[in-house]
Amino acid sequence: DVNDQTFLESCGMADLITTCYGGRNRKCAEAYVRSRVKDAETGSNHDRWGKKQCEDLWSKIETDLLNGQKLQGTLACKE
Repeated sequence: DVNDQTFLESCGMADLITTCYGGRNRKCAEAYVRSRVKDAETGSNHDRWGKKQCEDLWSKIETDLLNGQKLQGTLACKE
């Protein structure tokens, strides 16, 4: 049983706000979308992105933005 009040405590709200606005997944998702939009606007050859292109872009974003950390949850999703 989880007490509903737990989610309304300041620490729960602070975690939620921090995750939504500053979490590494949000930061990387923004970089991914910006990259894809830029490619679409420039008319690059990535009109049809395959799995390999997507994985390569995610790897590049992780390397560039996360200083050795990894996206949260991606290994669980793959399993």
